Amino acid sequence: MSLPLLLTCGPLEISFSRQHDRIAHAIRFRDQADCFMQSVEGNDLDDWPASPAFRDLHRESRPGDRQVILLVGMAGTSHWSASFEIDPRQATIAADVACRLHQSPGPLGSRYDASSAAWSVTQQLAVAKNPDHTAMAVLNVDHVSGKLLHSARGLQIVPALDPANDRYPQTVQWRYRLTGWPAPQNPSAG
Repeated sequence: MSLPLLLTCGPLEISFSRQHDRIAHAIRFRDQADCFMQSVEGNDLDDWPASPAFRDLHRESRPGDRQVILLVGMAGTSHWSASFEIDPRQATIAADVACRLHQSPGPLGSRYDASSAAWSVTQQLAVAKNPDHTAMAVLNVDHVSGKLLHSARGLQIVPALDPANDRYPQTVQWRYRLTGWPAPQNPSAG
C-alpha cells in the first residue's frame, strides 16, 4: 500500500506515513493543521521502541463505510501487530495492539506526542478539545488491557502485564478507542 494514507473519521483524521523504517500514525482535528496525537517511533536499533515497530500495512474496506488498517512489524525478538478500525458513522478509531514476547519485556506500550493539545486525563480516559471548542476527542483505554499515563512527554498507553507469568513466548495485548465529537449527523435520522 502506498503511503501516506489519510482517512476521515467524523471531526477527526488519521494518517499513516513512513518514518524511516517504521510506519507512524497521527491524528488531528479536520479543522486544524497540527496533530494532537503523533505516534513516537523508535529506530532499527531499539529492541523496545516507544511505540510498536510497524513495518507493513494492509487496508480493508468493511460494510458501513468502515476501514480497517492492519499493521505488522518486528523489533528485537518481538513481533507486533495491530488493527485500527475507522468507523466514520460513529466517529471512532478503535485500536487493538499486540506484542508476541519471547523474553521478559522492556518498556512496552504505545506512546504519543500530545503536546499540541490541552488534555484532561485519568488512568483510563483522556479528553482533548480543538482550539475553538467546537470538537473534542475522547481517548478511552480498555481497563482490563491497560492504563493511560500522561506526562510532559505526552500520552502513553501501557498494557497490563501479569508479573506472575514468566513463561515465554506469550502475547500481550492492549486496546483503546478514540471518539470524535460532535459525531457526524445522520441526514436520514428523524
